[in-house]
Amino acid sequence: MANSAGNLIMLTGPSGVGKSTITEQLHQRLGGDWLLWQADRCQPRGRLLSAEQSANLTYAQALALEERMYAANISAISAYLSNDYPVVAELAVMSAAEADAVHKSSPGRTMLVQLTCTPETLAQHLQERDTPVPIKEAISFYERWRNVDLPDAVRIHVDNTTSAQVVDQILQRSTNSRS
Repeated sequence: MANSAGNLIMLTGPSGVGKSTITEQLHQRLGGDWLLWQADRCQPRGRLLSAEQSANLTYAQALALEERMYAANISAISAYLSNDYPVVAELAVMSAAEADAVHKSSPGRTMLVQLTCTPETLAQHLQERDTPVPIKEAISFYERWRNVDLPDAVRIHVDNTTSAQVVDQILQRSTNSRS
């Protein structure tokens, strides 16, 4: 899978699990024509944007906006894939339906990687970096996210591992999954 046109490796997980760092390192290791796509929801699920921005949005409108943004990201990724560009991407995948959309977006092979960790590891990661996401909010999002079951996702626990070790695991699993 590592150099195949039209293939997709999608990383997902809660804020602070290490998606951006791991996606960037994976992109560097893959090299070649692999494109890097880093997009996430602009706010945690169910939270309105800001007092000024959300003054006229209802909760349902805010969720609908998130769904449209997700669909736009999948559509853009799919356009690159359909033109034979392999893509390594970071995106919040929160349901089986969204996982299905990821798989359908790729004319090649898809590897959906669900990064997980303990709340303690998440708090440590957030403290180690300058994050705009308050720890309390990230933990709340994590609690909702950790019960998400994504069909066909490869689950990788990042507790007590370096980002380089996680990248090694992803590359090993992608190599083992070749037909």
